[in-house]
Amino acid sequence: ASEVNGLVVEVLTGDTLNILPDGVAYDSEDKLMKVSLASIRAPRVGNERVGRADEPFCHECKDRLRVLTVGKTCKVQVHYERDIPFGDKTEKRKFATVSTKNKGNVGEVLITEGLATTQFHKDGEETSPRYDELRAAEAVAKASKKGLHSEKEYKAPAINDLSDPKKAKAYSGSLMRAGKLKAIVEYCFNGSRFKM
Repeated sequence: ASEVNGLVVEVLTGDTLNILPDGVAYDSEDKLMKVSLASIRAPRVGNERVGRADEPFCHECKDRLRVLTVGKTCKVQVHYERDIPFGDKTEKRKFATVSTKNKGNVGEVLITEGLATTQFHKDGEETSPRYDELRAAEAVAKASKKGLHSEKEYKAPAINDLSDPKKAKAYSGSLMRAGKLKAIVEYCFNGSRFKM
């Protein structure tokens, strides 16, 4: 298993991060290391094009991972790699344990809070060396009925998608009157356009 130290620059999903390794100057996306949390399955964000709805707690999981990691230096212990289908091609993805200064294993934090589950592995498949600890954390979350394990009906957070120009124009007056707004930048398209 290899070990890399770096800065978390982006959270792609509830279990996948982009990391800039120490000593590497960022001048293109190719310099970033895409890492998924080993033996962890986060709820998936939906896809309107294929008609797949958001899974419960997908936004909460991604946001919690963002709070735990983005802008922080972390230690990445790569345990295994897998070929992941990505559109019409496949990419080799690294699966690792990610730890920050304050959290020994950010994946375990997500599981303990009921925002993610442990990945089911087939016999002989590579897993995280901390798999037993992850399973124990999941048992604790299930027992306390946290997040995904709750029996209460899930209420998705309200999200206003203003990517449609007509809808954006209808909201523009109230947004301008509101003055300063607190938001999280989700993605930068270029220097003047970003997703909040």
